[in-house]
Amino acid sequence: PAVAMNDLGHIVVVYQAPGGVVAARQYDREGNLRAWSDGSTAAKVFSGGENAFHPDVAINHADQIVFAYNTGTSGGLPSAEDGESFARTYDPTTGFASRIPVNVATSRAQRYPRVALSDNGDFYVTYASVEDYSAAASSNYIRVRGFNFAGSEILAETALTTSSDGPDIAVDRDGNLWVVWEQQVGGVGQYDVYLSRRPAGGSFGAIAAVNTTTS
Repeated sequence: PAVAMNDLGHIVVVYQAPGGVVAARQYDREGNLRAWSDGSTAAKVFSGGENAFHPDVAINHADQIVFAYNTGTSGGLPSAEDGESFARTYDPTTGFASRIPVNVATSRAQRYPRVALSDNGDFYVTYASVEDYSAAASSNYIRVRGFNFAGSEILAETALTTSSDGPDIAVDRDGNLWVVWEQQVGGVGQYDVYLSRRPAGGSFGAIAAVNTTTS
């Protein structure tokens, strides 16, 4: 599951539901259910008919919401380790829009998407792109792509680093963007945490280590 809250105290919770779908409900700060644009307070499935995993969500001051998730099927069975990453927007007046393919690279798995949404409706998705299973984590790229709320690209897909997994992302009201991830630095289970910052309208800067303890 994942949760997001805006400065009005409006909350969205997303989760993987039975049947291989991802769903969401809205709440206020007191825990009361909030209605969707159709007046319903029931959980809404926002993935399509495919198997869906790893949902994330962001909500801004205007109650615009962006969902992210990845699909996956391996050998005909549901699998969180394969598939593509998608985003889907929700407007409190017009409801859900069609899903937006996030990844440009389509080989192997495009997984663990995380989304950040600014107050003007621009949003950014980061995810781990597995290029070659046989090379293990050394072939995992952290990628980022940005869109306006209508789904048009505002930041071309950008690869930040290799040998990495588990990204997350944040953006402020001015469009300053931060991405963090874990990166394999030694044998199995040995990771450090890194970040890269993109100033509004600029380019991603140098990669910097976050953790100081490395043992």
